Amino acid sequence: MLRISGVLVLVLASGLAAQTGPARRLYADGPSGVSFSYPANWLLNADDDAATAKLRIVSEAQPVAVVQLEGNFADAGPYKGTDFEAGAFAYVVSPRKTAEHCYEALDPIAGDEQKPMAVTWNGLAARRLEAKYSVAGTEDSHEIVATYRRGRCYLFETVIVSQAVDALGGLDGPTKALAPARWRMIRAQFAGVLGSVRIAGSSGKGP
Repeated sequence: MLRISGVLVLVLASGLAAQTGPARRLYADGPSGVSFSYPANWLLNADDDAATAKLRIVSEAQPVAVVQLEGNFADAGPYKGTDFEAGAFAYVVSPRKTAEHCYEALDPIAGDEQKPMAVTWNGLAARRLEAKYSVAGTEDSHEIVATYRRGRCYLFETVIVSQAVDALGGLDGPTKALAPARWRMIRAQFAGVLGSVRIAGSSGKGP
């Protein structure tokens, strides 16, 4: 499948990866130089303000792209009625004068026990923040990576939302706990998307 709309190119991934696992799609954006792959059954640019709220807070900008794995709010599917609510991957790009100015964007959501760490990420110098927030019976697990290239701050985020198991059920019926192996699979899928990110023209040898 090939769709060209402005600067967005979306293709169905082929080759060994597609043959040995679930089909994947490749997202590529010309102006930002960002590309990544994601499972073909995920939703591209779905309306998910809640899942990307932290990213918008730290960047003060709307995401360039969002891919979402539907959870228990979907009309059907393997996660309906389970404690997996939703998951999303998103990224934003904004101008910054220095790398430190870029990395400071993570400070508003960092806590005493949740500090950004200096890492080498996909061959690039970066800062990585893992944070969890519990609100009204849900837990949001965020991973945000910030990297700086040629006057631009790139922020990438994955968020996985889980729901408290309610044996009595609510308006949507009982909530079942996913098996640990299923949770590991979901986390591995999001780690795979984050690990597939490439920024065109980046050599990993500095800003």
